[in-house]
Amino acid sequence: MKRKLNFKKAFLLSGTLLSGALTITAMSCQAPQVSEEVTTKDYDFGLASEPLNNLNYVRYRSMDRVLPSLVEPFTKQGPSQALKSIISTSSFTFSRVGTGSTTSSEFADIFKDNKDRLAENDGFGFVSGQYYPLDNFGVLGGLGRPSGNDVATQSSIYFFANPKNQNNYSAVTGYLNKGDNLWSNGDVVTAQDMRDYLEYVLDLSTGSQKLDQILKLGIRGAEAFVDAQKDYIAKFNRPYPNPWGRRPYIYSKELGRYIQDPDAKVWEYLHKDAQGNYLDKEAVDNIHKAALNFGFYTGQLFLDFGNDLVFENAASNPEFNLDDEVQEFQLKANDTDAAKTTVKLVKNEYANPYQSYENNKRLYGTLANDEYSFTLIFDGNKTPDLGYLLQQVFGALFPINRRYIETEVGGIDKYGADVSKFLTTGPFKIESTKDIVLGPQGSIILTKNPDYYDASNTISNKIKIYFSTDRTTNATFFEDGYISQTYIPANKIVSYWSDPKYKEYLNKNHGYGTIAYGFNLDTETNANSLINDPDLRSFIYYSINREHLLKVVGWDFSFPVNTWTAFGQYRLQDGKSLEMFFDGQSSRAKDEREFPLQNYDFLVHLGKSYELERTNREDATNAPATAEFYLERFKQKHPDVKVVKLNYLNNSTDEQRNAGNYLQEILNRTSNGFVQVELKSLPENTYATFTETGQYDIVYRNYDFLGGNTAQDYVASFFRTDEIDSLSQKNIAFKYNPVGSWTYNKYLSELLLEKLLNNDLIPNYEQQKASMLKNVLDLADAVYKENSEISNVLLSAQNNAEIPAKVNEVLAQFKEKALAKTSDALITNLLDNDYFVRTLLEYLSVTQPNLKVSRLDRLFEVYTYYLIDANVVSTTKNLAVKIQGTHSAKEVTLSENAQSLDVNTHKMHSLTFAEKFALATIDTAKRLNALIVPFSDYNERIHYFKNAILSLNNLTDAVKNALLAKLDKASDIEDMKDVLIEALNSNADETQTNAVMLDYQLQTLRHWVKFIELSYRIYDKKDQNNKYTGTAEGITEYSSRLAAFFSGNFTDEEFAQGWNSTVEVFRLIALLEKMVRETVPVVPLMEVDTNWEVTKIGGISSLFRFSLQYAYDVTKPPRPGLPRKRE
Repeated sequence: MKRKLNFKKAFLLSGTLLSGALTITAMSCQAPQVSEEVTTKDYDFGLASEPLNNLNYVRYRSMDRVLPSLVEPFTKQGPSQALKSIISTSSFTFSRVGTGSTTSSEFADIFKDNKDRLAENDGFGFVSGQYYPLDNFGVLGGLGRPSGNDVATQSSIYFFANPKNQNNYSAVTGYLNKGDNLWSNGDVVTAQDMRDYLEYVLDLSTGSQKLDQILKLGIRGAEAFVDAQKDYIAKFNRPYPNPWGRRPYIYSKELGRYIQDPDAKVWEYLHKDAQGNYLDKEAVDNIHKAALNFGFYTGQLFLDFGNDLVFENAASNPEFNLDDEVQEFQLKANDTDAAKTTVKLVKNEYANPYQSYENNKRLYGTLANDEYSFTLIFDGNKTPDLGYLLQQVFGALFPINRRYIETEVGGIDKYGADVSKFLTTGPFKIESTKDIVLGPQGSIILTKNPDYYDASNTISNKIKIYFSTDRTTNATFFEDGYISQTYIPANKIVSYWSDPKYKEYLNKNHGYGTIAYGFNLDTETNANSLINDPDLRSFIYYSINREHLLKVVGWDFSFPVNTWTAFGQYRLQDGKSLEMFFDGQSSRAKDEREFPLQNYDFLVHLGKSYELERTNREDATNAPATAEFYLERFKQKHPDVKVVKLNYLNNSTDEQRNAGNYLQEILNRTSNGFVQVELKSLPENTYATFTETGQYDIVYRNYDFLGGNTAQDYVASFFRTDEIDSLSQKNIAFKYNPVGSWTYNKYLSELLLEKLLNNDLIPNYEQQKASMLKNVLDLADAVYKENSEISNVLLSAQNNAEIPAKVNEVLAQFKEKALAKTSDALITNLLDNDYFVRTLLEYLSVTQPNLKVSRLDRLFEVYTYYLIDANVVSTTKNLAVKIQGTHSAKEVTLSENAQSLDVNTHKMHSLTFAEKFALATIDTAKRLNALIVPFSDYNERIHYFKNAILSLNNLTDAVKNALLAKLDKASDIEDMKDVLIEALNSNADETQTNAVMLDYQLQTLRHWVKFIELSYRIYDKKDQNNKYTGTAEGITEYSSRLAAFFSGNFTDEEFAQGWNSTVEVFRLIALLEKMVRETVPVVPLMEVDTNWEVTKIGGISSLFRFSLQYAYDVTKPPRPGLPRKRE
């Protein structure tokens, strides 16, 4: 039975109110003088939060903190244990569904292998009986339905564990309150509303700030869907206008409500050539295919009509067919209708494709099967664990009322511009226009919603949230009784701790993320800035004293860090923290001074768990001499530079201003005035615009937005660009890669350039790249000038955004003309490559210098790929390889086309691209301590050395047996190397000796090789005959390759190389941390994990998000019988 909203009259609210001023008298930094607490408050308690300028929670992230109290997500924060003991709450269980003997992490495979078992017992046949009572973890259903007594058939959520990692989940099915959750206009909340929210965010036309947040959830197909849209934009200079194939709403007089137009045309092709052929057919079909694969499915079979309604009327429709795309159907829309109405049923193409029906009854109870259920499927390489699922995924699944937006508001852009264009579903509402003042120094009043289905358990009646981020001001608010919780500045800690009135309300809590100085290394917006020089960035890195900076910015009780990954967030299944793999690791700067990878050993760092610990906070990488070394390198490269001026951007908060002041002072002092930092303070909204459009050199911020469900999240942000690119109409960046254009690939290509030129003091990389590419650039320019039919098309582009489409028009013709002008093997490979030629034509077409640089970088990265992979440059010629044992050593010099010997198969094999590249850069790997001791496991070690000896052709069986016996007595790897050296000397075969020694060298380079392999896209895929195809690895393919490796879904080849557990992945992440220090795209400063608050809020455990249904001030409870102390 659906609930109906009981409201007297829907009020219409006019436009956004202007901000009002709020005058505060600053308090001194001494012990607080407790003033007379406010007694005239007309609200139960107050809080402070970031300003709101708009209520559109689809487009803007500023609503994230307040939103859960107004618009309920799938799950909500439950009451504290003390409160739970005196109020009645429902159970909320999370039940396991078996996956049988399936070994794949992909849900499609799990379902295929087990669908018969899943259909048993009325669709609950594979429910194992294992479940989590999530209500015991402080999680209840928001939109999610309460669970019944039978967990097998009445759970709120069902999960399918990842067969490769039982602690993670390949898919979940969630059930909603059936008709109990209502929008404030009376509409019922359904699972489609949750899907509509995701659809809006993932539609690039929306321009949502939450796009990166939703992509990080790991939902299957989300990234591919976004990439398909980007591909369309790149080819046709505009976004595809309807990437989900949505139908517009029309008003049905017969039904008395809006429905989606059954006659609307969707998935239309828009661009034709002169012959009438659709140019965008493939691109539109790719978007459609990606949309269908997106892993959020409801159980609703038809648009606008629920399954029960359709099935109830099915008997009156003998021609009814579940599979028809559109069909006429007679139904009684409600019980009061005397006659039936003929409607057109439109099949919902996003209904759960894994669900089946027999006699109009669903087969699978653990899969979405009506409008109040959904099945959420994760990418097999990005399956979440329980913590991430509860904290990040379920809490991010909000509903949105698309019908209201498109029929009443006028589109998503206008939604939430003021309160009259905003709907709520949660325990609180905005009762009046007077209850919200948007903007800085404004406020919002939340009033208990009597129409909320669980209103009896909403504890407080009215809550006021002040828009204030200044901690000193907020501490004054708390002291004066305006608010009941705030994070406090460090200079208040001791005084609060020593005052009994405040001490009992102090709480040390934990945040998340890494605060760092970030650089704008975006090519289009900042290619001319000297901040692109890595030596200047290294100077900054080693000049900073993080211990001092902690005090300057008010994070006295946090910890300095010089690693990039957020501390303490990632663990193996056995509980080992990622940081334990950093312990004992080190690398050397270019002045050969060695620095520990981690500022503290992991166990020392755990001292933060104590309330007022005295852990030493000395910065291990504050090294003025090393900083001076890098500054001198910079000056050698740029002798004409008299002063370096850098622009530091901040959001006008004390913390960011102070961080800028410190940077300005320390760099000026350390460089004797050579490096000057100019500070620019902006309002928060303007600051956000400047940062996402690349109008800065340096920023200071918490990079928590990069963190997700996987340990590589931070270090992996530099595998792909997230740059401004006017050619692809990408005007916002820095979401996935916080520095824009810089990647490991770019670093490696420039490292190789240094090796080729035998010069690591290159002042202008772009000039050298152009010189290396001169032959192919000259050839392309000649073809361009000689063929007006090509150049005229390119010149007809009216702006940068039109260039990619023009390039596509002439691509094939240009390739044909260019290839006819060369016989050079390297240039032929380059010109056979569509990606290279497309980039080359863009390079010829653009006029802005920075865009030229952008395309030149891409061209050079492909060029270096062919240089190494096609053996244009030999990386083994005259390379010395040495094996050092305990008592002996052996060194050989390799030939130009040296091969290695696979000791397991006893076969010679040519080196891979990454192996050859690793040998070319081995000196850098050695300086970074990137070489490993292979075979940490004894059995692997002895197996390798025995096979190496057995592979030698010139040894008799007797000699081999004697050597094998010696190996059995050796436990240390150095002793085993002594036996191998003896075997090689006895074998007396130079070719085999070199091959075995090269193979062992590559074993020590295994992490460095993998780093290179992951950093480079496969710019030219090969066929079964090992021939180039001219086709580059796509962005989605590349992302999937990265995700598969880091999630432990190794290929057979990787298993053979020794990549057999996530332990090895964690070790590789340590190397990536070294690369961040070596290249300094960011300067990690401190962890966001130790924050003091003063709080009187009880009833809930956290105020990270304002999920406030159960919250109240324990000193002023709004009803009798509530606990009077915080837990």
